[in-house]
Amino acid sequence: MTQPDTGHGFLWRLNSYWRFEESESCTYIECRAISLTRDVPGALAWIIEPIILKLPRESLKATLEATRRALSQPAAQV
Repeated sequence: MTQPDTGHGFLWRLNSYWRFEESESCTYIECRAISLTRDVPGALAWIIEPIILKLPRESLKATLEATRRALSQPAAQV
C-alpha cells in the first residue's frame, strides 16, 4: 500500500461527504465528492482528460442510484 500523496497516478485524493435528512414522506440524500488530481501531461491530455471529467459523475450517479434502490426495498425481518 502506498502512502498518501505519493505514487504515479492522476488521482491523489477522493473525499465524499454524505448528508441524510428525513421528512414525513421521504428521505433526502446529498453526497458531495471532492477529488484532487495531478496535472495531466499535454501529450496524454486527449485521452486522460475525458476520463477524469466523465468518470466521477458516472460513479457518483451509480452510487446514488444504488443507494436509492437499497433504501426503497422493504426492511429485512429479524
